[in-house]
Amino acid sequence: MAARILGNLHDAEEALQDAFLHAWRKADQYEESRSSVLTWLVLITRSRSLDRLRSQQLANKKREEYGREGAIVVHPSTLVNRVLKREQGDRVVAAMKQLPAAQRRVVELCYYRGLSQQEVARHTDTPLGTVKTRHLLALKKLRSELAGEIRQLI
Repeated sequence: MAARILGNLHDAEEALQDAFLHAWRKADQYEESRSSVLTWLVLITRSRSLDRLRSQQLANKKREEYGREGAIVVHPSTLVNRVLKREQGDRVVAAMKQLPAAQRRVVELCYYRGLSQQEVARHTDTPLGTVKTRHLLALKKLRSELAGEIRQLI
């Protein structure tokens, strides 16, 4: 997820490291009644990834304002990793296609465009409660559909 949000492995690794460090420091704040540990870690990782993305976007904007171009860094990956990621991506895409359109739209806006639930509600002109319900239902369906993928990640 971090690599998808940030677009490269190096930044994704940094965001993931930040997420685990945050989880380690804030472990006492974890509430088992609210979510599983995996869900909690995924949400922290998403948050750290979005923070890093926004920081990069701000830096890019400042570079553009001052007429400076940033260096493009390409991180190599092996062919095997690319194939595995593509297969995982295909399974996620297939699971997303099985969601009702309204639920899929909420997930896409939250995870692929980085919008908060409030921003999704404004963007789609939908009540916030409806967005939250669609998001929750979609994540439950995806969790069920991708249970094998989640076990492989653990």
